[in-house]
Amino acid sequence: MRTATYLRNTTQLLLLAGLVACSAMPVAPPLTEPPRTATAGDAAPVSWESGSQGTLTAEEQQEITTLMRDELSSLTQKTDARWHINAVFRRVETVTPWLNWTSTLLVIVPVDRGGVAVDFIAQEKSSGESQTIQFAEWTPMSDLRAQYSRLGPVTAGVHHAVEQLQTTLLAQMNASRTPSINREKDPIHDHHESAEPRRN
Repeated sequence: MRTATYLRNTTQLLLLAGLVACSAMPVAPPLTEPPRTATAGDAAPVSWESGSQGTLTAEEQQEITTLMRDELSSLTQKTDARWHINAVFRRVETVTPWLNWTSTLLVIVPVDRGGVAVDFIAQEKSSGESQTIQFAEWTPMSDLRAQYSRLGPVTAGVHHAVEQLQTTLLAQMNASRTPSINREKDPIHDHHESAEPRRN
């Protein structure tokens, strides 16, 4: 009995350590321009790199595409429409709900993990300069609700990705708006500093 309990506890610790260590999802080098499948006239173009949809059905892929468009449309308002943003999905991983429910009962933690890798290509409208901001992450184990729904990690990943993009762009906006503060010269003070002493 003690041996079984020890093995179970050891297995749980190893699983937790492994899952925590694998929070970063491997990602390909950043894209410099969106694939040709992107719709140029779309206010928030969303495209998929070949093979990135994984096991998604056509309906699920459209659901995730719509979610990303809605998130980017909201972000555009928060950033004063300063950037034209393309989102390119690079990798999407869903989970198997029954497997996670079973593993939770046996070893306390879900073992199947999902996540999202997406590149955001943001082009500043005034200057025409563009930058690529990458996001690639397995859904954290702390987000338990996402672990028991097939698309849960994907939708959570989309929300988190846009949140990080918003943080980056707002920081750039605030940095560009910070005025340079120059000390105003005091004409009286400057006059006394530059005045030559009288000679008797």
